[in-house]
Amino acid sequence: MLYPIKRNDKWGFINEKGEIIIEPIFDYTDHFSNEVCRVSNKLSEIHFKYNGEIYYYTSSTIINKEGDILFPFKKNLTINRYSDDVAFCYDEKLKKHGVLDKNGEEVIPFIFSTSEIEYSLFSNGLARIKKDEKYGFINKKNEIVIPFDYDKADNFQNGYSLVKIKNKELLINKSGEIYKTKHKITSVFYEDRAIVKLKNKYGFINENNELVIDYLYDRIVGVFTEGHCLAKIGDKYGLINTSGHTIIEFKFDNVRWIGNGVFPAKIGKKWTLINLIGEIKFEPKFEHISDFNKVLESRDYFDAKLTRAEFNKEDYYIDIQGNLISKIETIEKEIVYTELRELLSKSVEQKQVWDKAEWSYDGFSITKKGAIKPFYFILKCFKKIGLLTNEGIDAYNDKNNLEIGLYRFMFKEDAASFLDHFYEYWYEKQHIANYQIDPNLKFEDDENIGKYWEFYKQVQYNLIQNKENKVEE
Repeated sequence: MLYPIKRNDKWGFINEKGEIIIEPIFDYTDHFSNEVCRVSNKLSEIHFKYNGEIYYYTSSTIINKEGDILFPFKKNLTINRYSDDVAFCYDEKLKKHGVLDKNGEEVIPFIFSTSEIEYSLFSNGLARIKKDEKYGFINKKNEIVIPFDYDKADNFQNGYSLVKIKNKELLINKSGEIYKTKHKITSVFYEDRAIVKLKNKYGFINENNELVIDYLYDRIVGVFTEGHCLAKIGDKYGLINTSGHTIIEFKFDNVRWIGNGVFPAKIGKKWTLINLIGEIKFEPKFEHISDFNKVLESRDYFDAKLTRAEFNKEDYYIDIQGNLISKIETIEKEIVYTELRELLSKSVEQKQVWDKAEWSYDGFSITKKGAIKPFYFILKCFKKIGLLTNEGIDAYNDKNNLEIGLYRFMFKEDAASFLDHFYEYWYEKQHIANYQIDPNLKFEDDENIGKYWEFYKQVQYNLIQNKENKVEE
């Protein structure tokens, strides 16, 4: 299977070895589900503000596992996760939801409000819909199959939905027939086991309505997987089998679901992975580990080969041995800007130009009078080509300010990104801030920074062309 990763603010996918299979070219992606994955790009010229946040309208489509785009990007469309070969989608102009198939064709018109379909998807041929504060189910022809009789309802799984009327939870099948039981049922059946509850204790029944595991547990974690389930007694977690026998003693501080033959467990303050016979795969070292079981996320794979983990406050994918396979998000400017660095490196000498002048970009700045000049030169250069913001123009006009610094908000996006590379590289190269960026710069009417800017624009153009060519291919 494939796993989403973020590189330089774009999303793509890796395989279980950490190899990039689908290049990071999308603004947003989901996980693969139903053999496809939704992808989106922002329409930066169209945005709106809500509760103080900026939201961008998008253009969206779906891709297959080879990265092929399955239908043209549709503007102002948000696609939810595919299941049963269809997905609920939101039209940002109509402000309504409808259903599209994998060809991008309309299956059900855009007629639903957000409250009517929130968290709904098609499963077992049916989708949950809310009308007048009651839940029922429709088919793909938008025909009502199960009336709107329920106060709560879950999406169908394994042929059943857990519904609620007043305070009573029930299981119904796809015909709307109630599974009759004297027990208080709290889940659908997995591996012929459903969770039941009595006086704050949990047990299990089978589909013959027999109590096969007594009410012994304070909590059940997940469902039965590979013949095992995690449960809690008191403040500790352990592992049981379908007969209710304890396989691993109740000794863990926290656990996640079983998947791929292991489950994450917290021992003290750190997490590790435990196999189904109780062996610790490695010494606890992670701040958190997600599970390898993706059944409730409507994924294509019940057992993932990789899962997310937090290590030293950074997010990684790990395998069941605890190996770090890949960072989930990285910035790799050095890969695409090697040529720019080489250009900046030519004929460099460490010359102290201004006496004790300390300067920086997008950070603190304590400057002496003589160090102001290069800042104004940078501002003047980008003012000429229209890439200063209003704040940048104000800073340029304030020539008597002896504490001026350069900040990203003074520059429009392209210029700010350029200066990110320009200043970051030179700070790393010289290791100090008391040297002029380039000894050749006169900071009067100098062409050097303009030369670097033109080169940068060409690099950006080439990257965009490469991405577009990959999409067309």
